[in-house]
Amino acid sequence: MKKLSSLLVLIFLFSVSGAFAQNSQGSQEMNRLLSNNLKYPGELRTHDVSGPVMISIKVDQKGDMTSYKFLSGNAGFENEIERTMSIVKEKWDPSFLEGKSFDEEYLMSFDFKLSKGGQFPPNPFISTSANSKPID
Repeated sequence: MKKLSSLLVLIFLFSVSGAFAQNSQGSQEMNRLLSNNLKYPGELRTHDVSGPVMISIKVDQKGDMTSYKFLSGNAGFENEIERTMSIVKEKWDPSFLEGKSFDEEYLMSFDFKLSKGGQFPPNPFISTSANSKPID
């Protein structure tokens, strides 16, 4: 049986001085960009691997993201984080920082989770009447 899984990615941006607001325009755009591009690696999904990943991003004096590096988490997620962050770097907008200082290093946390308990039924074609049998 295949497990019915879903990707729950929670994205939080933190700086040394505090956390970004999660309901403003810049963070909504950043979250949308990440959720449209970040994929759960298939092999990790198959082996029920989940957990947090922490990366660091560097923002230059003009507000542009110049680099990122993998800090912690399961190394299996590293390629997907790198692929996604290269897209984010291309589409980066200084408004994602929402008034935070430029020329700083910020942390981003990704939480990869698989939903538990949801499974596909062995025979999805089951009649709703009480006396019927599965359709073969």
